[in-house]
Amino acid sequence: MENHLQSKKVYHHYDHTDACKNSRWTARECYEFMYSRPWQQVLDYYSDVVNGRMSLSALFPTEHRELSPQMHSVCKDGEIIEASEKSESASVSTKDRSGRWARLTFKIVLSYLGGSFEGWQKQPGLNTVQG
Repeated sequence: MENHLQSKKVYHHYDHTDACKNSRWTARECYEFMYSRPWQQVLDYYSDVVNGRMSLSALFPTEHRELSPQMHSVCKDGEIIEASEKSESASVSTKDRSGRWARLTFKIVLSYLGGSFEGWQKQPGLNTVQG
């Protein structure tokens, strides 16, 4: 009997009581939003960078160089829009690479500004704070 009570999982639900509680997304809304994103475009972009078909420096505009035309997808209010109508292509030569320079590894550090943090929500098949 005691073993049965210990194996029963307890679920907790955080009750948001602040003024923004009606503007938060539900777990279903978050799930639908994340799974409707064009993740293949993200994968293609980083594959091009890693395989030398595109330069990582294209991400960093300078006063003499605007943002690369390859950076055409921009997320704004949950929608993917075209930031540039240009269709130029860039290529980074990999012919001169040999030995230890034949392969480059990039570390990409992503940061999150926590001002709009909403908490961890339950996601199917994932270990989250809510279960």
